[in-house]
This record gives sequence, C-alpha cells and structure tokens, in this order.
Amino acid sequence: MGDVGELVHLVLGDLEPLPGALVGALGGLELLVGVLGVGRHGGPLLVVPVGRTVPIRGAHLKAVQDAPVDDQPPPSASPPGPHGFAAFGPHSVLHEPVVSLVNPGGVHVGSWVNIGSYAVIEALVPERGITVHIEDGAYLGHFLRLSAATSVRIGREALVSDRVYISDTGHHYEDPTQPIKRQGLRDGRRVSIGDGAWLGVGAVVVGDVTIGENAVVAANTVVRGDVEARTVVAGDPARVVRRYDGERWWTVPPAFPG
Repeated sequence: MGDVGELVHLVLGDLEPLPGALVGALGGLELLVGVLGVGRHGGPLLVVPVGRTVPIRGAHLKAVQDAPVDDQPPPSASPPGPHGFAAFGPHSVLHEPVVSLVNPGGVHVGSWVNIGSYAVIEALVPERGITVHIEDGAYLGHFLRLSAATSVRIGREALVSDRVYISDTGHHYEDPTQPIKRQGLRDGRRVSIGDGAWLGVGAVVVGDVTIGENAVVAANTVVRGDVEARTVVAGDPARVVRRYDGERWWTVPPAFPG
C-alpha cells in the first residue's frame, strides 16, 4: 500500500446520499472508498488517498491535505479491506449484490476465497474483534447466512453450497412471559468447519459444533453436534450414513429402535 499515498478524510458536505461503498481503481489496485460516518459539517465522511480523484455521481472530487484536523485518522491507522473487512486476501471475491454485512471489521477473509451473491455475514459483537475467519481457498455459495457471536471458522478449501445457514448463536426462549426477540442471544459457543469439508445445499449448522476435516454434510441436513472427520452425515437431526476407516468408505446402516 506504500505507493497509494497518505490517507485523509474527505467531507462531502451536502451531496446526495451515497451508496454504501464506492470503489476506485488506483494503478491497478482496487481500494474501497467507504462511507465511514458523518463529518463535522454534516456530510458523509470518506477516507481517500491524498491527491486521488474520486468519482461521485458524475462529479470528481480530489482529496487534499487541508482536511479539518479533527477529521484526520490517527497516524497509525491503516485502510480497511474491501467492504470494511478486517482482511480480504488476494484473489478473493465477494459477489454482488450483498444483502447485509454486520460489523465487517470483525471478519477476516483469506486469499482465493469465493463468497457468492446475496450473502448475509454478521460479526455480532464488535468488542470481541475478529469473530469470523474464512480461511484460504474456501468457497461459500449464494444466499449464505453466517452469524457469529463468539467464533465461526470456515476452514481452508472448505466447500459451502448455496443457501447454507451457519451460526454459533440462537435466541433464548425460556421465559414464557417475554417475546423471544427480547430475550437475547446465546453466547459462548463456537462453530468450526474443518479444512476440505463440504456442506450441501440448504444445510444448517447451529450451536457449539465442530465439523471435521473432509467431512460431508448432505443437502438440507441440520447439524447441532460434532461431525467426525471423513464421515458423511444426513438428515434432521444429522446422523452418520458413511464413514472412512483409513482404507475404504463404509455405509452405516440406520439404527432402528428395538
């Protein structure tokens, strides 16, 4: 980033409301120019490199160094990743449109990651720093919903199909006198999707769950407990239907009540 130049805040005054993010090409490098807040004069506040020209709805505004002192970032500040992610590795892609990014500063995306369109990604507790880790080479399909209160990790080269829901939290419901939406979210649980695992279309993974390396979760399966490495689970609730013993795959017959 050394060739991009010093960053300054640019206060845009009374311009029309802006889209959530504007991207400019800077010498082949795509840098997010995101709306970070409201400036001293009431307009949207952007961060842009000094001397660069930014297209805003047909106009072009140039960043200069005489921005108000109280709008300057601290000397140690570094520009956010695309869409405000804590990190967004090289060759990674987040496809548009995006439905919702909640606290993207709590999301770390590795390199060669594909995130499909219509994604909802939520790092729900900003005070905890990075709570969503999407490791190198992971593929996440369209219509993903991922919510983390404590920690959700998607492993290296994991394959997450379309319409998958992953969450380490859920609503409390135990007080019958209160609406469930007022009872808060469960805390202290973690989800880890192992390296090379595959979650089929429509799978649901919720709670305190570890899915092992190269495990398979069949389409529309609901997982609320751990899945061993190199096993296949299916159904609601999930049960093991195939297992690898180190030499070959075995089909596990269903257990019928006696």
